[in-house]
Amino acid sequence: MRIDLHAHLFPRTYLDALERAGLSLDLPGQRAKTFPKLTDPAARIDDLEALGVDRQVLSMGPPGCDAGTSDANVDLSRRYNDEVAAVVADHPDRFLAFAALPMRNIDAAVAEAHRAVEDLGFAGLQLFTNCAGSYPDGQRTWPVFAAAEELGVPVFVHPSVPVCADGLLDAGLTVSLGFLQETAVFAARMVERGVLERFPGLDVVLSHLGAFLPYVVDRFDVIAANRARLNEQAPDTAPVPSRMYRRFWLDTVCHHPPAFRCALDTWGADRLLLGSDYPYSDWHRCVEVVVGLGLAAATETAILGGNAARLIRLG
Repeated sequence: MRIDLHAHLFPRTYLDALERAGLSLDLPGQRAKTFPKLTDPAARIDDLEALGVDRQVLSMGPPGCDAGTSDANVDLSRRYNDEVAAVVADHPDRFLAFAALPMRNIDAAVAEAHRAVEDLGFAGLQLFTNCAGSYPDGQRTWPVFAAAEELGVPVFVHPSVPVCADGLLDAGLTVSLGFLQETAVFAARMVERGVLERFPGLDVVLSHLGAFLPYVVDRFDVIAANRARLNEQAPDTAPVPSRMYRRFWLDTVCHHPPAFRCALDTWGADRLLLGSDYPYSDWHRCVEVVVGLGLAAATETAILGGNAARLIRLG
């Protein structure tokens, strides 16, 4: 079974509600456009057939619904989840979903996580790398991670508008470079601030092949060892941060084979998950890139769907 874990859907009725709230999908320097493949689930079924993808996990795209007031945030999250749940109910053998959470109100986010998973049958939760400029690694946000761990579902993390945007937004680099920066900073903060250590059963999926992390993860170990030496710490007691970083799962939204091989060699095939970024980017190449690597049949099968089925407990 092939499972696409990174795909976006914005039902038209949700976009209407967003507009009534005075909000939009626009990003800094990039005006959003809507089209049938983004808003109509039926419009993508032929594409999935052509790709040979059996199941697609639907989620919200940036900037998410964290703009506006806290009350609007709660209402929009619930509305999105209800409408996507209806899509899944109409196509139960084709779609699953990750739940949007109102991260401006943590109590409401925890309640919505339970409702989405326990009542609506969602396969996991979705967070963005930041909510209104605040990274979600502080203890204020920990109840959401505790809920994910308790519910036994993964947290899918998608980048949003970069917190550290100097030099990016005015050059039109929000999506091409800023999203990758955001993902790497989010992940590093989750490790360095002890979130993964505090929640050993938490599964977190990073978008876009983990951004820069496969390329630089060894640097965290080198710097940790240097700090240990400076503190006259015994070498065998120095932390090895890369072990914690490798707890992240990475989706395969990257269509550059050398980068893919770097992630494969660094992270291991058992943590890679097929992702298309549908209907954006080169979504139609998502399977082609994996198959073109010439991997062993068992490894290819795991990346194309076996790992995802294990992660979301499908089948």
